[in-house]
Amino acid sequence: PTLIEIEQRRGTLISRWLQELNADGKVARSLVVEGKRPPTEQEIIHRPTQPRGAWPKVEELARSAEPVTIEKRTYPAIRVEMMITSEEGKVSVETDWWCADVPPFFASSPSGGLVKRLQESKTILLIGFGKDAAKSLVFPPASSQ
Repeated sequence: PTLIEIEQRRGTLISRWLQELNADGKVARSLVVEGKRPPTEQEIIHRPTQPRGAWPKVEELARSAEPVTIEKRTYPAIRVEMMITSEEGKVSVETDWWCADVPPFFASSPSGGLVKRLQESKTILLIGFGKDAAKSLVFPPASSQ
């Protein structure tokens, strides 16, 4: 199995996920730590992919090659800035960094897997994958029933 570790920051609250992926890329196990709470294993629900509707409207504002460094690892990334308009008319700006060397774990684009995402109220970072994952979280041993 492949491991990935993701961090999300909302203000001062930091959440981390450790996910174990099957060979088909689907999440088999997921462990989450929210703030200072102890790690908990999450129930995995695989929802069917829904076709994209008319909303939200996404407009690309800028695209450039921009390396990004996370946890001492530098990714040769493509930076994409987008303006997103909801059906209610709320406008927000989101900036994503995509890397062709990163598998599409959390999100994907033609430029590769997501390495970093900045939104108005939160930041999402790929902390590690494969041998670089699971430095701060460890799955409890699987229980045999």
